[in-house]
Amino acid sequence: MKKKLQIVNIVVFCGILGGLCVANLLSPDKVFSENENRYLAQMPEFSIQSLFNHTFTNDFETYLNDQFIGRDTWVEGKTFVERALGKTENNGVYFGKEDTLIEKLDPVNEEQMTYNLDRILDLQEKVNVPITMTLIPGASNIYTDKLPMFADEVDQLSLIEKAEDYVDDKIQFINVSDAFLAHKDEDIYFRTDHHFNIYGAGVAYEAMAEAMNWQNHDFEYEVVSEDFLGTLASQSGSYSIAPDEIVKLVHDQNVQVTYSDLEEVYSDVYVDANLNIKDKYTYYLNGNHPLVHIQNMDKEGKNVLILRDSYANIFTPYLLSEYENIYLFDLRYNKTEVSTFIEENDIDEVLVFYSAKNFMSDTNFAFLR
Repeated sequence: MKKKLQIVNIVVFCGILGGLCVANLLSPDKVFSENENRYLAQMPEFSIQSLFNHTFTNDFETYLNDQFIGRDTWVEGKTFVERALGKTENNGVYFGKEDTLIEKLDPVNEEQMTYNLDRILDLQEKVNVPITMTLIPGASNIYTDKLPMFADEVDQLSLIEKAEDYVDDKIQFINVSDAFLAHKDEDIYFRTDHHFNIYGAGVAYEAMAEAMNWQNHDFEYEVVSEDFLGTLASQSGSYSIAPDEIVKLVHDQNVQVTYSDLEEVYSDVYVDANLNIKDKYTYYLNGNHPLVHIQNMDKEGKNVLILRDSYANIFTPYLLSEYENIYLFDLRYNKTEVSTFIEENDIDEVLVFYSAKNFMSDTNFAFLR
């Protein structure tokens, strides 16, 4: 009887494996994973050389992992089980309180941070326009009450202070950390994404307004989507977590938006079509581009150049009434000489606007000249 039961178990097990193999063979390969927001590995090309140098076997293993039938369900199930067993983070993402995902910060190479600050100081010596700098702290340094117990986090706020002290009296540094701490009990970051949300961008605007001589406004907001799952949901495998809202800052500015790598000219800083895709954060300024030019057709005034990362996409709508021309320059994709660009486009002010994490690790400041 015992032997028969063992045979039955073996047959069932082999049947399950065989069924999965057949299902994998019959199911079409997927090119892109919406949940993981990345392209999936495709069937590698076989050759004798790739077989013997192990590249084929390694690539084939990656292909099987990426194309495994029901992959999203397996990943989500794995995350659910791990959380049930008390795991507090997965793939660089903390499972925070109140259904909040929080990006785990990597250790900072202070030499890289200093190098980047030196490049900004070098630029200040070359150009005859004021440079202002702001670094946005990560949620893990603001939402400390939401972090899981024993979370090991980088003290980013102290590093921001070091950056401020380093450039003191040379450029204007606006430290917004205290303003963010004052709003730590509010929803100022997305729960499923690493960016701050429209209200967090507003906190930054208000903290910077006096120093930058920006106007005070009674801002109006509008919810345009309620089903945004951001990068942290994808990264951690938390596909069933409650989604975020995408909220717009309502404005009445007549603008023209030009992207250096696109032919179409847009009439708004928001792209409604992107509310229908996975990465809904691209609703703000259409994602990342080498250069974005926003022209206020109803205003004659100053021109600002923003050296930035993607945090500026959601922040920039607050500036529409402040400038005639706003240029957003991304050093990751744009290697144009910045000092020449400033001269040729009659730039009146330069704003360095980055998340603290990206600024402290970005190696593209080597191209800032």
